[in-house]
Amino acid sequence: MPDTIKSEKLEGFCDSGDETLGDGRAKPVGDRGPPDGSTRAWLKVLGSFLVFFNIWGFVLIFGVFESFYQKNLLRAHSPSEIAWIGTVQVFCLSFVGVLTGPVYDLGYHGLLLYVSSFMFVFGVMMLSLSTTFYQILLSQGVCIGMGSGILYVPSLTLVVTSFTTKRALATTLCTAGSSVGGIVYALVFRHLLEPLGFAWNVRSMGFIALGVTAIAIPLLRTGKIDKGKPPRPLAEVGAFRELPFVVYNVGGFLKFLGYLIPFVYIPIYAQAHLDCSTSQAFDLLAYTNAASLVGRLLAAWAACKVGVMPPLTVCAFASGIICLGWLAVRSIGGVITFVVLYGFFSGALVGLPNAVLPYISPPRVLGTRMGMTFGFIAVALLIGSPIAGLLVDLEQGDFVRLQVFSGSVLLGGASLQILLWWMIRDKIAAATAADKK
Repeated sequence: MPDTIKSEKLEGFCDSGDETLGDGRAKPVGDRGPPDGSTRAWLKVLGSFLVFFNIWGFVLIFGVFESFYQKNLLRAHSPSEIAWIGTVQVFCLSFVGVLTGPVYDLGYHGLLLYVSSFMFVFGVMMLSLSTTFYQILLSQGVCIGMGSGILYVPSLTLVVTSFTTKRALATTLCTAGSSVGGIVYALVFRHLLEPLGFAWNVRSMGFIALGVTAIAIPLLRTGKIDKGKPPRPLAEVGAFRELPFVVYNVGGFLKFLGYLIPFVYIPIYAQAHLDCSTSQAFDLLAYTNAASLVGRLLAAWAACKVGVMPPLTVCAFASGIICLGWLAVRSIGGVITFVVLYGFFSGALVGLPNAVLPYISPPRVLGTRMGMTFGFIAVALLIGSPIAGLLVDLEQGDFVRLQVFSGSVLLGGASLQILLWWMIRDKIAAATAADKK
């Protein structure tokens, strides 16, 4: 199999992990790569799982914050204005990670872990003291977001460099922490808000984040860590002359433009349109994240069996269609069905696209192009929810334009994915044929 594809293909989800030469003999110990499947490697997976629990768990429950702010602290602000808090947070998570990649390459893994962990927990604690828009934007959007972004790169890269054949399984388990964090933090917010109030509720979440981080950092620092290497460039202009790379990124931009919209607005929708209680509305995000956990694990398993493009394409189209189906929701039972289905199918949109990039990128520039892709995604996540907020009429309980926008951009991204599949079909066929030899 060509190295371009073999390095990231999802076959690792099923591999035994044995390292052999072409004639079946075991590689000499000195020739072996990372400690694939060793106890220390799996401890790093647990550490990364806990990091994702924190950084993405807070992103995926922003809908409960949006709903609370709209009715309490930030009543004078529109849904679109409040949405900027969450989108700045996720923008920083994605984009700051790109900028800190070269710092990681130079070997400053520990510095990144400690600084980012402090910023994340400090941001949560400062959020508990915030009462105005600019205070919340700085604490939740900027401080938590930047802490998350700095933590994102080392937490994932330390795992990737610890595996050879089982990378896909390892990274899938890491990203599963996102959904688990979303479930836990949504339930904490929902159950502690009334007895403790907003300030101590958020502080309780901060203490959870502190405890999780205190466990995660030693696990990530387990075993041998590379001392550093020359940093990679941040961008490669020549990539924009390759049509598959352009189609891949435009399609990804459209998908992530609509991806977070249901997570952000479903609690507000349930309260404004269906007269749900606050507790019921907050529980919807827990259901969404639980379904997302199951969906992303099953999608990774399916990609192992049939390749990455079929499950990714099915999930992208299904997510768009389900968002348009949101238009027909008229009851609490209907909205629960919607969030479960959307969570299940949309989970694959986060983890699987990275497995496509090796088909359209040479190995020597794969890291740089992945960083460029994260940059495009960061911009889409930044503007998607605020645009959707402008389409909402809370006084009339009218979410139709938001629902149409979310479903349409997701379907647009899915359609470009079909085009990309057709463009790289020969590479996929060559990789499949080589894999069978």
